Amino acid sequence: MEVLEKNKIDELAEKYPLGSQDGKGLDTFVCCKLYYPDRRNNPEGYWYITGCSRRGDDVEFSGLCTTAGNVGTRIAPVVFTLSGLMRLIRNGQTIEEDKGFIPASVRDLYEVETPLRLYIEAEREKERKAMIWASRDEIKDTICGLFLGLDDETGAASRTIAEALANDVCNDMIGNRKERGPAIIRTMARRMGVKVLSL
Repeated sequence: MEVLEKNKIDELAEKYPLGSQDGKGLDTFVCCKLYYPDRRNNPEGYWYITGCSRRGDDVEFSGLCTTAGNVGTRIAPVVFTLSGLMRLIRNGQTIEEDKGFIPASVRDLYEVETPLRLYIEAEREKERKAMIWASRDEIKDTICGLFLGLDDETGAASRTIAEALANDVCNDMIGNRKERGPAIIRTMARRMGVKVLSL
């Protein structure tokens, strides 16, 4: 019994060799899906294959493994081999390709692949936080711009304060807090005796 046809493995190895999708996050392309139910521990297990390379007489796959059942729903990156899959099958394990699966990016599978949803939501949150931290310099410049009519000495102080506040504001945004950053800015402005734009 073949888990995947030889021509499909050859196609995957050519298009998506191991390591070719590293760092793509939610834009990682899922090539195919294997179903592997385990009656005892994992009645709804899936492997979402994202890469494939031949290793001598064997084939190595990378992908995402989902588990459900008594252990709860979990998902994690995995690397596994074709010989390993065949061993499981010889030991009575059912492993088969989902022929109805339509290849797509992890991001685009949110609506159609329920086992991936928790993973996608967690990765979206990581993306959101990364975007906030990437905007740190813009946040710092905005904080500097809040201080009006500063002389050179006070202006330099505001830039130093902005550096310190930028991290706090980013943390506020990540935690969906709206009070702390602006409150700190107002307090510092009062201490410096300068006018600050309404926040």
